[in-house]
Amino acid sequence: MNRDTEIIPLVRWQFRALNQSQRKGWLFDNIIDSLGRMFDVSVAVAISGASPAMYALEMGVKTPAEINAKWLHAMKNPIKPERSSSGEGSYQRPDLRCEGS
Repeated sequence: MNRDTEIIPLVRWQFRALNQSQRKGWLFDNIIDSLGRMFDVSVAVAISGASPAMYALEMGVKTPAEINAKWLHAMKNPIKPERSSSGEGSYQRPDLRCEGS
């Protein structure tokens, strides 16, 4: 699956052609780019928010009408940051370089 030319057009086509209740999330494997380089990763697209009903479920509310209130509550009541007990400042991602780079 070409990350540069195929992934987003397929997902966009779904958003244009299907009703919200029919939309699905996508998981792509065997990722390449337009130069033919291969990537040892999977790409997930439209997993969160493919439809208002799915987004409501992900937000922990019963209906899409409750989403805005949930966001307003979160913005008015931020969670305080906590220091890591290990003393490390951030999570270090593994190297995601593609073959040939």
